[in-house]
Amino acid sequence: MRRFDDIVARIIVMLMVVGIVVIIVFVTGCGVESQVRTAIDPDVQVVPTYKNKKYTMADHDTEFDQYLTHFPKNSGSIPIVFNEITSMGRCYMWNDGTGEIEIDPTKWSKLSKLQRTLLIWHEMYHCEYQSLVHNNKTIMPDDTICTGVDGNYDLCDMGQPLSIMNWWLMRDRMIVDMCAQTPVDDITELFCKHRPAAVIVIIGGNS
Repeated sequence: MRRFDDIVARIIVMLMVVGIVVIIVFVTGCGVESQVRTAIDPDVQVVPTYKNKKYTMADHDTEFDQYLTHFPKNSGSIPIVFNEITSMGRCYMWNDGTGEIEIDPTKWSKLSKLQRTLLIWHEMYHCEYQSLVHNNKTIMPDDTICTGVDGNYDLCDMGQPLSIMNWWLMRDRMIVDMCAQTPVDDITELFCKHRPAAVIVIIGGNS
């Protein structure tokens, strides 16, 4: 009986470890310091002291400038740099009203021009407008609108994202479908008006 109890105890411990690993996998991904989904997030870190700044505009990588041509607000004070991070991109908001953006070079190299533009606009919106907001509205399979709220990470997952400020919008097909809908916010409307063309590869009927 004691041996059986030992086996049961070991199984419980193993299940707990697996559960912890699953939780870690699902919460790493744009950085509102409470890490969100694998895609754009966790992409915002909020109001650390400005004394912790790592970059100035002298560090800004001009490779990113081509993706900002039509962005509505560019103060010229948000450096964007390559750095190895856990998410695709991350905006740091400083308590003096400025910010800086880091982009992971490995993940960046795998993105299309459309996806790169979306990523830079997403992070720039956070930093330039000092905004923590994610717009997670989606159209569900039954054509109803689901309103996602920060903190409810799995809400509306089955729907088509409607805003570039959604925390998990990244595939070309999803972006194209989003831009075929009525815009839900001004930044998405402007992005869709000026977005680069997407090359959609369809294999076996699936994009």
